[in-house]
Formats: sequence, structure tokens, C-alpha cells
Amino acid sequence: MLNNAENDKSFAQSRALEEVRPELEKLKFKVCSRARNFLIAKLNNLRKPKTNFQIIQESILLRYKPLVHFLRDHHLETYTELTSIYTEIMDSIYYA
Repeated sequence: MLNNAENDKSFAQSRALEEVRPELEKLKFKVCSRARNFLIAKLNNLRKPKTNFQIIQESILLRYKPLVHFLRDHHLETYTELTSIYTEIMDSIYYA
């Protein structure tokens, strides 16, 4: 919503948006924080020995693809952190 509001000039300059913007930013930060913790917990399931990682990828992780896209669009640092964690886990699986 905030991105759409910034594209519309009349709405972007409205007083209502200026009053709500700090709360929206806090909410976005909270969502990104909880999404990060949630996805790290899901990624840590891949670290368990004798885990069928393909099933976890297809049945669990793929379900949260929109959440990852949200993080990429709204909090690039978290997205980068999650991709590096995933890469590290998959690297240890394939090259162990």
C-alpha cells in the first residue's frame, strides 16, 4: 500500500498518509523481522542429517516464495542474509 501511495501524487502529499507512514514503517519492520526468524527456522530443517531436502524444498519452502519476494522488495538486507544462509546449507549438503 505504501508503494502505491507514493506513486499517486495527491495521495502521497496527503496529511493522512504522513500520519500513518511511521506506523506502516514499524509494521513493515516487524513483518520482516518475524519473516526472517520464521524462514531461518524452516531453513534449519535442512541441516538435520539424513533429511530429504528435496521434499522440504518442494513441500515447505516453495510455499513461502511470496514471503521471500516481499523481503526482497522491502528489506534487501534480510533477503541477502537468507539467500546466503540457504546457499551455505546447500553447499554443505552437496559438497560434504
